[in-house]
Amino acid sequence: MCVAPDPPQQTTTMKNLQTVIQSLKTQLSTCQNNLLYLEEQAATYGALNVPLHLHNQIAEERRKMETLQAQVAELEKQQVAGGPAVEALTPGAPLILIVEEDVYWRDIFIGVAVILGCQTRPMTPGELVARAGSLPPGEHRIAVIGLPAEDSFGEAYSLDAWQRAVRTLGQTVPLILLSTHQAESVSIATRHYLRAHNIEALATIHKETFNHDWFIKLCQKALM
Repeated sequence: MCVAPDPPQQTTTMKNLQTVIQSLKTQLSTCQNNLLYLEEQAATYGALNVPLHLHNQIAEERRKMETLQAQVAELEKQQVAGGPAVEALTPGAPLILIVEEDVYWRDIFIGVAVILGCQTRPMTPGELVARAGSLPPGEHRIAVIGLPAEDSFGEAYSLDAWQRAVRTLGQTVPLILLSTHQAESVSIATRHYLRAHNIEALATIHKETFNHDWFIKLCQKALM
C-alpha cells in the first residue's frame, strides 16, 4: 500500500502564533453567538422550566468560552513577550503529535503546544491509522489523541485498525487520551486493549470537564 509522505510539522513561529490566536478568536465569537441563541431559547421557558438538554448546551458553550478566553489571553501574553513562540524556532524544540478530528480541539491543543514552546504535527484519526507504522520511533515527545466516536468507524478504518495504530504509537510515545460521552465505549475498549499490551496512557481526560491549566501542567510533566 502506498502511503503519502508526512505533512511538514507545524513550527510555532510568531506568524503561526498569530494564526492560532485568530483561529481561537473566531471560535470564541462562534461560541458567543451560540450562547446568545441558546439563552434566548431558554428565556422562552422561564427560569424554572428550562429543558435539561438546553441547560446542558448552555453550560457546554460557557465552558468552551472559558477555555478559549483563557488560551487567547495566555497566547497574547506570549506574543507580547516573544517567549516560547520565538524559542521554538530551533530544530530541537519538542514535537507533540495531535490526533484530533475536531478543529476546535485541535486549535486548543496547538495553542497549548505554543505555550509550552513545542512544535506540533496535527493529523486526523484516519491519518494516524494510515501512518502509524511509518512515524519515526521516538520523534514525538507526547501524543495527544482525541478518541473517535463509535459511529466514526466504517469503510475508512475499523476499530481494530484504530487500536493497532494507537498501540504502535504508545510503544514509543507517552499517550494522553481525550474522550467524550459519545466516545465512551471506544475509550473503554481502547484502554483495555492498550493494557492488554502493557501500555498505560498518562491520562484519559473527558472533554466535557476539560481544565485548561491542569492540561498544561500534565503536558509539562510529560515533557520533563
